[in-house]
Amino acid sequence: MCVYDHFIPNSEGLGGAFFSWLRGEQTKGIQEEEFLLEEGTVLSGFGSLVSDSTSVKLMPPVDGANYYLTTLSYSALLSKLKSELAIVRLGCLIFGGTAAVLTFYVMFNWWRARQARIQEAKDAVKKAEVRRERRKRNRETQSNHPVCVVCLTNPVEVMLLECGHVCLCTDCAEQTLPLCPICRAPVAKSVAAFLP
Repeated sequence: MCVYDHFIPNSEGLGGAFFSWLRGEQTKGIQEEEFLLEEGTVLSGFGSLVSDSTSVKLMPPVDGANYYLTTLSYSALLSKLKSELAIVRLGCLIFGGTAAVLTFYVMFNWWRARQARIQEAKDAVKKAEVRRERRKRNRETQSNHPVCVVCLTNPVEVMLLECGHVCLCTDCAEQTLPLCPICRAPVAKSVAAFLP
């Protein structure tokens, strides 16, 4: 037996109407209905029984557990709750797995960048040591090898391509000069040169 029947028209704005159109649904409103239970309907109640002087009442549990008053049987309610629990567990697994994968990805990228920075620092130390050794060796042995036209201290070790001039040391070649210091031709590439 229906004791309450009320229709609430939809009052969404332009944005809500647009998203409803995108979903392919148009909500006209909400129909609210309340029904009384028929006489003799069997209910299952899960809660705490409290008795006073005149009657016995079913109340929500005092320990905070869920309170149920339903027309479902115990086994039907139990299977419904188990299916809801399975959905919650699946959602937790999906979101937890996604969070774990994203965390691993971020940590791996951080670790790889850190390793690259450490390797760059080691390479810079090695290059500085090699340059010191080379400069020391160049000072000790005054050879007839031509010197770099930019720094005028190190021997030439690099050939500039397109023009073919052998006029730079590796230190100066690393500065990526746009033009050859001898002929001012554009530098396409630099390669190591071995002089006799």
